[in-house]
Amino acid sequence: MGKIVNMLWVISLIAFLGAFLVVYAYLPGEVAINSDAGGRGNQFVSKEMFFYGGIGFFMLTNIVLYLFSRLIHMEASRMNSNNRGSGLFHFRNRLAVWIKGLTILINLFFITISLFIGIFNSTDNVGTMDYVLLIYLIPVLIVGWLIYLGVIISGAVKRT
Repeated sequence: MGKIVNMLWVISLIAFLGAFLVVYAYLPGEVAINSDAGGRGNQFVSKEMFFYGGIGFFMLTNIVLYLFSRLIHMEASRMNSNNRGSGLFHFRNRLAVWIKGLTILINLFFITISLFIGIFNSTDNVGTMDYVLLIYLIPVLIVGWLIYLGVIISGAVKRT
């Protein structure tokens, strides 16, 4: 399962970069990041600030979560071969995979937000209300993923 999650993580990285570059290409010089009650932009940042801030935040989030996942995985790998059948070894491996899965969901959220901001700033008359469901779907998936963490932890507690 770890190899599949790693592959999906790499795909989510590439998908974000692709989506973000396409959105950046079509953004106006001033990017609306907030709207008033009428749906008109009322807070703006420059296109460059949006791009570099978005890439920086994306990279920071992925690096921190990757290092955290890697640290847990290395700790599990350091366990000697006699303990590989223990519940702690399996718990640490599952936790490392869980963190990578969380990173994938966060990347999907970043993709969705960047596409939504691109649609919001589009010169075409594209309604953003058609895409609002996607903004709410990703946090629901993240909550489901947090529930899965509880399942992992309760399984580890039962084994000890």
